[in-house]
Amino acid sequence: MNPESNMDEPGQSESANPPLAEGQLACAKCGAIQPKGRRHCDQCGAKLYRRCPRCRVRNDMTAQFCVECGTSLEPTLARSVQQQLHKPLRKIRRWRWLRNILVVIALGAALYQGLRFFGVIKEMRAAETQLQDK
Repeated sequence: MNPESNMDEPGQSESANPPLAEGQLACAKCGAIQPKGRRHCDQCGAKLYRRCPRCRVRNDMTAQFCVECGTSLEPTLARSVQQQLHKPLRKIRRWRWLRNILVVIALGAALYQGLRFFGVIKEMRAAETQLQDK
């Protein structure tokens, strides 16, 4: 069989996947050549990079492992289960600030009522009126 006759089959020819220059990147979706540094393909709009879930370094979309830490970039069932488990914790954390504010308000109200009960506020008001009368 003649090697030139199989030019249309993937992986058979160098012209099917031309070598990229130093500052270029091929879009994983449409194959368009893009300059490095772009976030999205200007032909199809696909993302050109994805972030490592562990170290947050940008990796090519075709990479299977992070170039920095070696973490697998392929989605796994364990990772999706872990993300689902963290969702309720995020909701709880969102409401913590409200709980903390309510606790501070309740403590302030209890302090005020305690001072009022023991007559400290009456004494302060009496002292203020005496100072104003003078």
